[in-house]
Amino acid sequence: MRTLSRSVIRGGEPSAPLPAPFQTWAQQRIRFHRASLSLLFGVSGSFKTMIALNALVNMKLPTLAFSTDSDENTVAARLAALSTGEPYEVTRSWRQRDPERLQRAVAPFDFIRWDFVPQLTMDHIWLSLFAYHEIEGRYPDQILVDILSDVWHSEGEGEWGMQKAVLRQLKALARETGCHVLVVTHATADRAKSPCPRKGDVQGKLDLLPEVIISCGVDWQNNLQVTAVKNRHGKSDPQADSHFRMAIEPERAFVGDYIAPQYLSYANAYYDNEEEE
Repeated sequence: MRTLSRSVIRGGEPSAPLPAPFQTWAQQRIRFHRASLSLLFGVSGSFKTMIALNALVNMKLPTLAFSTDSDENTVAARLAALSTGEPYEVTRSWRQRDPERLQRAVAPFDFIRWDFVPQLTMDHIWLSLFAYHEIEGRYPDQILVDILSDVWHSEGEGEWGMQKAVLRQLKALARETGCHVLVVTHATADRAKSPCPRKGDVQGKLDLLPEVIISCGVDWQNNLQVTAVKNRHGKSDPQADSHFRMAIEPERAFVGDYIAPQYLSYANAYYDNEEEE
């Protein structure tokens, strides 16, 4: 134990904000913070994993990523598609046809360390984190867990009790190491609001522990929509009414900031005038 007067003079804010995953998120004051737990959720088919992958790529932070929802070949092909602009169906064939090309394509993302163990436990997460520290001399800035339902914990009764116990452990891990922990999970499919589920639609009612909860979904026009249904450091929208659009190109595993067509036309007109002058 220590007094606050001693703690605050040590310098550095333990819960300092991290780089924004997307510019539109920064404009909405949606930021992840060190030593905190965040949740990204949606129904099946709402591109949760793709959003998380692009967020990691954009943030460019040393990251330890646990992926039970996607295997090594899938993640490598998606990263290669992001890196080269080639379609995912093309880059997926490189593992067999041109592994050196695939290696060059994914090398820029080596700041992310991947673990694809299919049956993930909290013990494995802690041991992997200690191993990371042993190798790098520091903890990663960020940890990704995709997906929560695949993490086993000896505590907690039933599926929801176990998931709540996992989140408690991950929150403790974030506090002890200073890492930001981003967890991907599901919405309750049979009652979730469309396109973006409400805060209360988190599967298992696990909305109390995270500082930030991002809800995502696809509207009737197949546009990707997101909103912060919980945001300790900014405006939140528990009912998911003020969702905003993100750009998505599934064929190359891309999620990014959406720019409305009228803004694009204004920008093109500006650059045309500049060239004429």
